[in-house]
Amino acid sequence: MQLNENKYVELSLDFVNNIMPKAPAVYTVVYICALSFEGQTDIKTVSQMLNISETDVRAAFMYWQDRGLIRINGENIEILKGGVKEVKNTALQSAASKKKYIVNDEQPHYAPEELDMYADKNADVKALFEMAESKLKRMLTYNDLSAVFSLYHWLGLKMDVIGLLLDFCVERGHRNMRYIERVAVDWCESGINTVEAAKERITAYNGIYRQIMRAMGQNNREPVQKEIDYMKKWSEVYKMPIDIIELACDRTVMGIGKPSFRYADKILLSWHKAGVKTLSDVENMDRLYAESKKQTQNTPDTPKQSVNRVTNKFTNYSQREYDYSEIERLEIQRLKAEGNN
Repeated sequence: MQLNENKYVELSLDFVNNIMPKAPAVYTVVYICALSFEGQTDIKTVSQMLNISETDVRAAFMYWQDRGLIRINGENIEILKGGVKEVKNTALQSAASKKKYIVNDEQPHYAPEELDMYADKNADVKALFEMAESKLKRMLTYNDLSAVFSLYHWLGLKMDVIGLLLDFCVERGHRNMRYIERVAVDWCESGINTVEAAKERITAYNGIYRQIMRAMGQNNREPVQKEIDYMKKWSEVYKMPIDIIELACDRTVMGIGKPSFRYADKILLSWHKAGVKTLSDVENMDRLYAESKKQTQNTPDTPKQSVNRVTNKFTNYSQREYDYSEIERLEIQRLKAEGNN
């Protein structure tokens, strides 16, 4: 971390004319101070330079983070645009906005006086608390306020994204802060921090994802990212209709006695390779597979060439890849191995 080698700090006219007038004066001073460094600094350094408390400096940086000018990473501050580290490549900006990260830090707890201070000094925080009470339709305790504030301060979710998250949880009958926090962490780790990304997740979950989770017997929880990746693959890569996906989920639960996206993926992959698109296609594969097994059992010494087969699009498909008993054996073996670890 070092001071900018230039003799000046660049501020865009858009910032001066449209952004700066709406910000508290001390917040602007904090931001300009941060710009004097080569793209990054930390809260303690700025606090010492300006002789302002670290709490006030953090509140200022939270304000600028919500406006997309900086990124807070613990105590470190990264300048995103509008200063010496201006991002001019829109492709890079788009990639950065979709970047996923894992929440490793322990969730902080904020003292009542600290929350009061943030709400008093930062209009956004005050609006956040009011919005949360309105959407949850109850008075929030200090523990509730601490949890809500952590979504903004700890996870760095934007105000409008938090609003959508609260709406999503309430619509599903969940006003408990523990549940809301779990959903928020999942969104954060999935890189969901724009209105567009949040709406896309909500639309997907309320549609095909919810149907698949219900078919798996998991309709009382939010899918994790790995499960979402599977569901997205089934619908967008395999292009399987929802009734085929639901059937694979049913066979998964019936086959191994528990939900397994990995097991269902093996079934759907075999159907995808065979060109299955309808329930009738699955019935034909089941029938041909049963007939093939029966013929093999009844005529073990008969050469394969002598077996009469009905010609259709499934007859050339490998029986080995459609062997559910083998898929089930391997999956049960994997589950047992995981249980022993």
